[in-house]
Amino acid sequence: NGYKVDSATPNEYEMKDIKIMVRAYLNDPNIPGKKEKITKIKLVGYVNLDEYKKDKSLAYKRVVELYKILIDYKLDKSIVSLEVREPEKPLEKTVEKRYWNRKVEIIVLE
Repeated sequence: NGYKVDSATPNEYEMKDIKIMVRAYLNDPNIPGKKEKITKIKLVGYVNLDEYKKDKSLAYKRVVELYKILIDYKLDKSIVSLEVREPEKPLEKTVEKRYWNRKVEIIVLE
């Protein structure tokens, strides 16, 4: 979460979290509790319904932007796949729910 309306770039707080996550977790196999190196992740982009009506490619732009950031932080690009999902109407009823649909999930697959 943390995208401004109609923006493909994470806010400054999200950028800090992304940097910490990649450097300290995804790239370091010696983290306590981590059993093995992550070999496959998927980035899934979402938008809220209002954004989707204005720009159907915004979720894709968010996924690609996050992918570029992860690669800049030295994540191995060969382990990353990209996906975009359409807005989920039931989550759209309030401003808060629309905020939670402006996101890119990072899913560890292997």
